[in-house]
Formats: sequence, C-alpha cells, structure tokens
Amino acid sequence: MRLIAKIITAAITVVLLGHSSGFAQQNLFNVPIPETAKRHEIFLQQQVNILLSGTLGTSNTTIDYGLAPDFELGMNLFNFQLYPSETPPELGNADQAGLLVNGQKTFSLSDIFTVGLGAQAGVSTTNATDFLSFNWLVGMYEPESRAYGRYLAGAYAGNQNYLGDGNRIGYMLGAEIPLIQNRLNFVADYLSGTNNSSVSAIGIVANVWRDWQLSLGAQLPSPGSPNGYGLVFELTRIPGLVASPIFGPSNSKSPGF
Repeated sequence: MRLIAKIITAAITVVLLGHSSGFAQQNLFNVPIPETAKRHEIFLQQQVNILLSGTLGTSNTTIDYGLAPDFELGMNLFNFQLYPSETPPELGNADQAGLLVNGQKTFSLSDIFTVGLGAQAGVSTTNATDFLSFNWLVGMYEPESRAYGRYLAGAYAGNQNYLGDGNRIGYMLGAEIPLIQNRLNFVADYLSGTNNSSVSAIGIVANVWRDWQLSLGAQLPSPGSPNGYGLVFELTRIPGLVASPIFGPSNSKSPGF
C-alpha cells in the first residue's frame, strides 16, 4: 500500500505539472548524473524546453522508483509538444513524442568517484510506432569537500528515432559548482555532435523547498547541429536530498549539496 500511495502521489504531481523534453533520470540539464532514487522512494523530474524562435516548446516528465541500493527503474513521457510546430513530426523523425522505460545502475568505485550505466527505450506515440533508444555511461568525480563541486564525463549512444540525423555516438561533459553552499549551484553541461540532442546548457539550480529543486538555464546549440537557442526549466523532487532550501525549513536528514 505504501508503494501504491507513492506512485499515485507522483502521478498526480505529473498531471499538475504537465509534460517535458530531455533525458531520463536525475540530470544536470541534459547529462545524466550517476545517482539513483533511494530504495522505496520516488524521484520526479519535470523539464520544459522553450526555443527562442517560438516554433517549438517541448516537455519531458520522468518518474523513477528505487528498487534496490544503487538501482532504479522508471518511465518518462518524452518530447511532448507544448504547442504545435510548423511541421508535424513524421515517422523516423526525432521530433516524435514517446513513452519510454528507463533504468540506471550506479557503481561507487571510491568515496569520490561514481559510475552510472543507464538506458531508456520505448515507442513513439504516433499512429504507427517507431522504436526509440538512448544509452549512456557516465562517471562523476566529487571531491570530499563539496565546496569544490562535482564533475561529470561520459559517452552516449542512441538511434535515429531518438537523436535525429547526425552522429549516433558522442561524449558528454558536465559540472555543478556551489555558489551558495547547500542552496544555489552553477550548472553547465554539453552533449557533443551534430544531432538533435547536441546542445550545451548553462544555468543555476536552487534548493527551493525541502526535497524540491528548481533549475533555470540557457540552451546553446552545438556547432553543426540543427538546434536553436532556447531556455530550459526543471523542477525536480529528490527525497532526502536538500539540506538548506531557500524557502521553508531545512531537511535535517540529508547533507545536501
């Protein structure tokens, strides 16, 4: 009953928030972080991308459940349009919306280095379905003193239905650096290549209320990619993570970041 109640609560939250476009699991903006939902806890992330050209706004909603220590499974509503684009998406086009299943397993190699292996796959929600897939391997270096931030590097691979035209394999980089300890961080990440997911994002993430974080950033296209400039918004629930929210009482269970 406890699990059912948590799933219902998360589902209601998703309905209230709407849908979004990005990657599954906890991430900086687009680069997955090798962290998983705590056992028997639900992780929720809502991302909204708005292109400055005004032709397309998309959203991605992710829900994950901690099945075991360092392992989670979930689903996400991928690439749902907030308002119609000028050209309707077609089969084989990375602009398709999709219903995906995702999972990630992390490995702590030391106190300061963690590796995550993850994947998401599913089908498009068009009349005739296409298969979409995206996979990653990412490492995170986090010094013992959290004042120095954390840094990520890894590789990704996906099919054309997910990434669009361009490269199918690439690398990822990311960093999160505290500006106000346990309250406000600078965040930047980058996905290499010339496909529809090849962008960089720069912004901030704030601990706004207990387990909730709000991220705001600017999207910059990777050279040679078809992407445009835009804005990225994320609302994330990570149970037990936030120690010193900007609003509301502190969560004493967690050391925060």
